[in-house]
Amino acid sequence: MRDALLQIGQVLTVLLAAPLLQGFILRYEERVQRATGPSLLQPWRDLIKLFGKQTVLPDSASWIFIVAPFVAFTAMLTVPILIPVLT
Repeated sequence: MRDALLQIGQVLTVLLAAPLLQGFILRYEERVQRATGPSLLQPWRDLIKLFGKQTVLPDSASWIFIVAPFVAFTAMLTVPILIPVLT
């Protein structure tokens, strides 16, 4: 039970920290270039906007076209399960 909770915690940590890490990287690049840009939370805003968009499917779309995003997202979720992040 403890191992399952630890793996769930790892997945959630990676999912929540990844956009924040991207925000830190963008902030660092701004400072190097002496420019101003979006806030640290801008990647989160972009994700919320992306998930709020309507799905557009062509009439001739095959099952592969429909299933491919789910397969890609699942593949991304397996990385924090297989690689120990919090231990």
